[in-house]
Amino acid sequence: MSQSKGFPLFSQHLAESRQKKGISQLEAAKKIGVSPSTWSLWESGDRVPRSASQLHKLCNLFDVSADWLLGINCIQENDDKKDIQQADKEHDFETANKLFKLRKDKGWNISETARHVGVAPATWSNWETGKWNIRQLIHAIRICETFDVSWEWLNGKTTDKGSFDPNLYKMVGGKANRRDYKE
Repeated sequence: MSQSKGFPLFSQHLAESRQKKGISQLEAAKKIGVSPSTWSLWESGDRVPRSASQLHKLCNLFDVSADWLLGINCIQENDDKKDIQQADKEHDFETANKLFKLRKDKGWNISETARHVGVAPATWSNWETGKWNIRQLIHAIRICETFDVSWEWLNGKTTDKGSFDPNLYKMVGGKANRRDYKE
């Protein structure tokens, strides 16, 4: 099994979850409502779910957190809701702090930042204050590109900011950059 280039643990965690449940790729694809080829692309690491809805269905099917499935944190099971909620709050706060610092380092106001990332100012403000999570993968990728930071840094996997990897766009539709991507 190859691992995802942009989301190193996603394909591994997906395959582990499916095998633990004892179902085939075909059965899993049917339960989620995607084609078998889409499932295969997920497990091979060539793609990740395009929508929060698909990710939610995967988490419910396998009883895992989205953060664990995507490799963002180490909490796997949804059994202990308090631990998951606490970890999510801590992760949201860290991400919100990073977004604030990135914006300030550029010297941009909220409206300028939102325009560069391609979202409404209210959306950026809610992310930056921790009121909302960044739910769509494409938005997280745009943030990485705009501020030239790595996915791993944005998601707390490393303290090194790194730099943007254009291959992340291939995870959400195969396009080379956000100007080519149509939501």
